[in-house]
Amino acid sequence: MDLACKIKIRDPNKLTNKEIDEMFKLYSPHHNVTFESFFKRIKIQFTDIFIFRTKINKKIVGFLGISITRLSLSHSDTYTTFYLGAGYMHKLFRRNRLIQKGIIKLAIRAKFSHLFDRFIIWYDALNYKAYLIPAKYTREYYPNPFKKQIPPSFKRIKTYLGKKRYGDAYNPETGIVNKSYRKLKDHVGIIKPKYLKNIYIRYFLKKNPKYNEGNGLFIFVLFKFPSTILHFLKIIIHKWLMKLSEGDDSKKKQEKDYTVEKEAVFIGKLEEQVRETSPIL
Repeated sequence: MDLACKIKIRDPNKLTNKEIDEMFKLYSPHHNVTFESFFKRIKIQFTDIFIFRTKINKKIVGFLGISITRLSLSHSDTYTTFYLGAGYMHKLFRRNRLIQKGIIKLAIRAKFSHLFDRFIIWYDALNYKAYLIPAKYTREYYPNPFKKQIPPSFKRIKTYLGKKRYGDAYNPETGIVNKSYRKLKDHVGIIKPKYLKNIYIRYFLKKNPKYNEGNGLFIFVLFKFPSTILHFLKIIIHKWLMKLSEGDDSKKKQEKDYTVEKEAVFIGKLEEQVRETSPIL
């Protein structure tokens, strides 16, 4: 199966009904949502939508809503903020890291427009999988098991963003966003006991103990140029080298298996010849 995909950044208002219907068919099996509320959220809440399509049949296999706003704390302290929400990626394509690549693509585009801005990515994680992404691909994110305290300047920004979007549902002290219902279906993102061996999953559970009731954990990521991009590229290159190594090992194994098979066939033919010429066997 060809997993090659194209990443497109789209204006939500220019998405066709057919495209939104295709997105909903991906999203609805895993989320407690009606088509009407999904349609409204896609059209109203986001400034951009990532659309991930297969190159061969142009089928949508994933999407992510992005809302970009600028925040000025002072004349020399300006931030471009990226809110992420309403996203889903088909499980067969998750290893392609399309969402991460899309965010980098969007961040580079924004950097040309606002050269001296600092970049912040934020969202509320409804399950541990959403928390693991910054833990794996970024250096400075909060809450963080290895950085207990968020710097005061970032905490003020975090509180402002949380209160502006979630209102009283957001608790700035705990970082919890209280939800009126569980937005994820019961089979999505449940933490099994064996997962608790992972320090990041344990920490997510500690910070958001009622995640299974629908609560979200506010995630705050400082996207630094170029360190975040370099860190991400290192991971990509490492994965690529590992894949090449696995390919070489697989090739060697195939060659070895082929040699053993040839030897077995040769021995089998010899035995047949011996049987034909010897009445004892």
